[in-house]
Amino acid sequence: MKKTVFPPVILALALIFALNCGAVCAHISVSSAAAKAGDTVDIPVVIENNPGFCYLRVRPEFDTANLELIAVKAGDVYADTVAKAVNISVENGSDMKVDGSILIMTFKIGETAEPGDHPVELKFIECYNYDEEDVAVDITGGVIKVTGDCGVITRAAENGGDTGVPIPRVTVPTENTTEEKTKSGGSAVVIAACILAFAAAAAVSAIVIIKRKRK
Repeated sequence: MKKTVFPPVILALALIFALNCGAVCAHISVSSAAAKAGDTVDIPVVIENNPGFCYLRVRPEFDTANLELIAVKAGDVYADTVAKAVNISVENGSDMKVDGSILIMTFKIGETAEPGDHPVELKFIECYNYDEEDVAVDITGGVIKVTGDCGVITRAAENGGDTGVPIPRVTVPTENTTEEKTKSGGSAVVIAACILAFAAAAAVSAIVIIKRKRK
């Protein structure tokens, strides 16, 4: 009977696969939110299936043309320090083993930000526990949705709500229209002509009177 011999490379890959499958992988997700241009919005970063870690370092990646990361603070999961530079570091004196928000990123939406979805990602750098053992981490990004302001004013309901019925816009004219200006201009011309005619007639009458007196 022929024996089947597996090459060492296949055995090594199988061993790595088995070890990875047996390892506990923490899942980190970036929350999503909606905001208008010029707003400030908080984006929590949440961990689930937490095996315990004391140090995490990630790099935020987002659309810098429309978003600005202005602050980072600790979330519900206790951490001694949360530092923000090019990378974000979460550090604790002992392993944090509970699920919840590990940090909160505060973004400023640009005044001229384009409406639409703007992804916010965290690039994994390293994570380990108190014994300096690497902790496997899977990260899912989020989205900041910038909403456009259509500028429609709505009438508030009596109970303080919004009926969604647009308020009629009333335009108050500040000057005469072209037609009115034309009419006004025509009237002024007629009046001026009458005055000139009256003045001419008066002048003719005065000349006639003077001639009669000379005779």
